[in-house]
Amino acid sequence: TTLMKTQPQLETELAQMNRDYELDKRNYEQLVSRRDSAELSGDLDNAGSMADFRLIDPPRSSSKPVAPNRLMLFPLGLVLAIAGGLF
Repeated sequence: TTLMKTQPQLETELAQMNRDYELDKRNYEQLVSRRDSAELSGDLDNAGSMADFRLIDPPRSSSKPVAPNRLMLFPLGLVLAIAGGLF
């Protein structure tokens, strides 16, 4: 009779232990996955820092302005001003 009284209690404890085990196992797997991702990211960072870049042509400024094109802006501004005045 003593065994029968404690059996439900033991089953409850076993169920709780199984839930705790599954939770701990899931947390462990997530941590391992995050560690692997961090290692992979670190490997990519290291590979990126080892890239060799060479400057082919030095930078130079243009002799004439590239933008804005004043010959196009003046007529466009005139048309917009007239349209704005009419409406």
